[in-house]
Amino acid sequence: MQRIRNCDYAPTKENVDLTLSEVDAAIDCICEDTAANPDENINPRMIKKAGTGFRIALLRLFQLCLSQGKFPDKLKEDHKNPIPKPDKDNYNLTKSYRPITLGALIGKIMERMSNGRLLWKSEVDCLFDPLQDAYRKIHMCTNTVLRLVQSVHDAWNANKIV
Repeated sequence: MQRIRNCDYAPTKENVDLTLSEVDAAIDCICEDTAANPDENINPRMIKKAGTGFRIALLRLFQLCLSQGKFPDKLKEDHKNPIPKPDKDNYNLTKSYRPITLGALIGKIMERMSNGRLLWKSEVDCLFDPLQDAYRKIHMCTNTVLRLVQSVHDAWNANKIV
């Protein structure tokens, strides 16, 4: 893959191993009012209020999962709740319901940490197109709209068809 812009990246201990600050950041993103997975019996408030010992235990679990390349099946499980759609004639049909998935909270924390790592790695290795603004930190979709509007104005000024 050809790199579009120059990026300097040197692997260090800080960006290879998971850190407690990553666990803390992932836990801080949890909304306390989020519905808990009934199969898990863990409330989001419990995780948010848990002390450093619990967070260190989570960090060790996540490091073990990464080092062995395995993720416990229990953390992949989710619970689906069908929510009836309003104003449907027949509630005996599956299309009359909207499924809500309640995933394992511990699994969501690890997923958020992994996603953060993947996004970071994609940025430092210049894997994103420089014109991609969606789903990237510090980039805004409004930039894409402004580029589009500018190209339309440039075409009009050059008497070209847009």
